Amino acid sequence: MAIPFGLTSNDYPKMNTTAVDLQNVCFSYNQAHPILRIDELRIPTGNSSFLHGPSGSGKTTLLSLISGVLKPQQGAVRVLGQDLTRLSASARDRLRGSQIGYIFQGFNLIPYLSVEENIALPCDLHPARRARITAPTLAGEVARLARRLDIHTHLNAPVTNLSIGPSSRQPTSWHRSHGRCYPVASAGSTGRCNTIS
Repeated sequence: MAIPFGLTSNDYPKMNTTAVDLQNVCFSYNQAHPILRIDELRIPTGNSSFLHGPSGSGKTTLLSLISGVLKPQQGAVRVLGQDLTRLSASARDRLRGSQIGYIFQGFNLIPYLSVEENIALPCDLHPARRARITAPTLAGEVARLARRLDIHTHLNAPVTNLSIGPSSRQPTSWHRSHGRCYPVASAGSTGRCNTIS
């Protein structure tokens, strides 16, 4: 069965490894009506792909399968060499927390933390991410990244004070900052486009 949405890939040189590999995947919220069937989908490491299609076509469901938020009823979902269908929910959570970035449609920022604290949170929760920062300190890494994303003037502000633009760049910082965080799945709030990179 064809994927019910478009998948466009970049033209960057491809590596010989596969970041995402789906084989014979079937997912359904209701067993009588599968909403997503994918015979085969491979995304090489270093590749950026753009999902596009109408609302309800399965883009966010696919990203949820790739990030281990959802588990298919059938088939294999391999990400970074790990078969997510064979991992427990807690093991998928650990992999997602340390290796996969997922920006939810509502950004999922912690409302009672500042922008700075929200950016630092993944490193506080996952030592593997903290070990990959490039600045000498976590505070330095947060400041470096905030400058890069042009949200440095908001670091001490509550995230509830941010407009949509800075709110969307803030969770992106989690995934760009902390070294080799592989597929970043970004579920677009418009329901029309999503990205895997």
